[in-house]
Amino acid sequence: MDHLEGVFPVSERRACQVLEWRIEIQLASGQIDAALDDLALALRMTRDLRPRGSSLRQITSSSLEPEILRTMRLRLLAADGLQTAHADRLLAVLADHRRASIDWLA
Repeated sequence: MDHLEGVFPVSERRACQVLEWRIEIQLASGQIDAALDDLALALRMTRDLRPRGSSLRQITSSSLEPEILRTMRLRLLAADGLQTAHADRLLAVLADHRRASIDWLA
């Protein structure tokens, strides 16, 4: 499997790109809850890859997280039909992600 190690970061980036496209489609059709599910999935993927992967995989995961938070979160906040319940759920997703993340500096 070591010879495939360089391939995984590309596939992880592609997986996030697919989730980003799905979120765009879901928001365009008013499916904000489904978009929130995919945001949570993308954040979970970045968390899960850190402790299990090589240093290259951990760096890739760490670089994906801010990108996900910036692009997907802003799209969700700008969505037509966004209600207080959706904003509350977004806050809960972000709080869960922060709580479940490993503090690498501690």
